[in-house]
Parts: sequence; structure tokens; C-alpha cells
Amino acid sequence: MKKIILSIVLVFVLQQVTVAQEQLVYQSKNLPKPDTTWVFKPKSYKKAEKLPVIFLLHGYSGNYKQWHTIMDAQKYADEYNFIIVCPDGLFSSWYLNSPVKPDWQFENFFFDELYPDIKKKYSVDEQHIFISGLSMGGHGAFYLFIKRPELFSSAGSTSGGIKLSDGFGKFGLGRSVGQSSGK
Repeated sequence: MKKIILSIVLVFVLQQVTVAQEQLVYQSKNLPKPDTTWVFKPKSYKKAEKLPVIFLLHGYSGNYKQWHTIMDAQKYADEYNFIIVCPDGLFSSWYLNSPVKPDWQFENFFFDELYPDIKKKYSVDEQHIFISGLSMGGHGAFYLFIKRPELFSSAGSTSGGIKLSDGFGKFGLGRSVGQSSGK
């Protein structure tokens, strides 16, 4: 019996040492459903050491798991000693505040809730906070960077649309169905 208990304790301790990924769930008034965010810390993470952070935004129809399926996010967090934050931009938020959908205010969620919470929960080097994304997430990374450039060291985009004025009506964020554009 002692061997079984010791084995269970040992497995639990080893699991806690080797898994540096955390899952955060935000209940936000700014979003139509909870936002799940994965945070990958280096396995050697120590609260006393300030680390760079990169927010990675997923593409259209993706979710918070997309970046980890493209690359091994934990491996990169360990190798480069930084924190990777992968929020769920929902299916099609474009990381914007919708002018017609009061519960689709991703920009507000990001700046008012997610960003400050990451800085509060983790030891963040505020001089080295980056944002990047894929497709819709690339659009979101540039958009959020342009809105608040003082919060980021730089922004990147992989295949992201950058003509911000075109996306509102096309992707259902600007007008309600059947509403005239006024042209």
C-alpha cells in the first residue's frame, strides 16, 4: 500500500514540475461567452524573474489551441525563456469592438481584462511585451498595437489582413443584417 501511495504522490509531483501550461477562463461582460486562454510559462519559471511575453492571436474560425497545434508552444517557452499567451478570439471577433453587437467587445476585453490580468498573475518584463497573430489574429495584432502602441515592444502578422476599414461590414461586425450602408 505504501508503494502505491508513494507512486501516486511521485507522479503528481513530477506532473506539476513538468507542466508549465496554465488554462485561464475569463467570464467577461465584453464577450458573448467565456474566453479560454492558454498561458505557457518556461518550466524554469520563477516569480522573481521578469520575463518577456508574447500574445499569439489565432485565425478566423480557430481557437486558443490553434497556436499550440501549429507549434509546440511549451517547447518555445522553455527554449527562449518567455511567456506565451494564447487567448481565444472566438470564432470571428477580429479582435475588435463591434459597433452593433454590445457583447462583442474584444478590444475592451483585451485591454481592460486580459492584458492587466496577465501582468498581475505573472512576472512580466514590461519593456518586452509583443503581440502577433495568424490571419484574423494578424489583423488583430496590428489593430491592437495601433490602438495602444505604448503597451507593446512590437507587433507581427502572418497572413493578416491589414486594411482595417474593409472588414466591418464584410465580416458582420459593422452593420446588422439588412441595415443599409447609407451609400
